[in-house]
Amino acid sequence: TQLDISKAFYSYRTLIIDLSVGLDVVLSRISGRARTAIRKFEKCGLLVEACQFQFLDKAYEQLMQTYERASQPVPLSNEHFFALARSKEYLFLTSSKNDQLLGFGLFSLEKDTAIYIAGASSISGRKVNVGSAIIFAAMKSAMKLGCTKFDLGGLGVEGIDKFKLSFSENTHSFDFFIFSIFPVSLLRKRLS
Repeated sequence: TQLDISKAFYSYRTLIIDLSVGLDVVLSRISGRARTAIRKFEKCGLLVEACQFQFLDKAYEQLMQTYERASQPVPLSNEHFFALARSKEYLFLTSSKNDQLLGFGLFSLEKDTAIYIAGASSISGRKVNVGSAIIFAAMKSAMKLGCTKFDLGGLGVEGIDKFKLSFSENTHSFDFFIFSIFPVSLLRKRLS
């Protein structure tokens, strides 16, 4: 059988926060803008809560709107998003007021690292800096669960990158190849 071997080179840039230094040090390393945003959210008397699944539909709608504003495709289907949010290996955080979703964050829990997967907020949520509060709440939850690193989930969307850079400027780059091998006959069947 003849094989077709293809490879692709990828470069992945992300921001990683060292949680092992403790909450006070983590907070001191966050930009002044983000610290002020977190305090503003707290002064409003709002909370960030885990597992508020009644907001899944609205959360996905907010995610779609965020990517539409950035002229980017949504990276997750709604079915995939719902499955991840309900999984025990993920942390789904929300904030709401008067039964209206202000914003959400979805985080993967991988061994010693929490990874930001997706997040978005409503116009009302952006006014009270819900995104910053959710990221900070996720860091605190990750520390309680034994995570020593917090990965802000990659860079590459300008408006979202600006938000993420307010938490850390500690950029890490990972370069890698992905190889795939297909029998040529199978590849021809898929293409026809």
